[in-house]
Amino acid sequence: TIMVTKDAGTDTTITLPVGVVGMDFLIVNGDADGANGMIIDLNGSEIVAGAQGAVAATKTIVNTKATSKRGDFMHLVCNVAATSWRVVAMRGVWLATT
Repeated sequence: TIMVTKDAGTDTTITLPVGVVGMDFLIVNGDADGANGMIIDLNGSEIVAGAQGAVAATKTIVNTKATSKRGDFMHLVCNVAATSWRVVAMRGVWLATT
């Protein structure tokens, strides 16, 4: 679990390592509503797949400061080593960069 808290200011970027099958990350916003945005950055060649969202390689997943709420989270599990993460659960507004 990665609990994101910091003073208001720039967004926090969490860069995931190269995935290993079964590895999982739960990334949680621990700040007050609207205090901090979170950016999930993949290793570079990996993708995120799943019914709750899809993100192409080299893109990021963003929970913007304007829409962020305390308790927003994204739970990712690596399902194909070094190439694919799956969204298991999430709360909040998360957008893939274009």
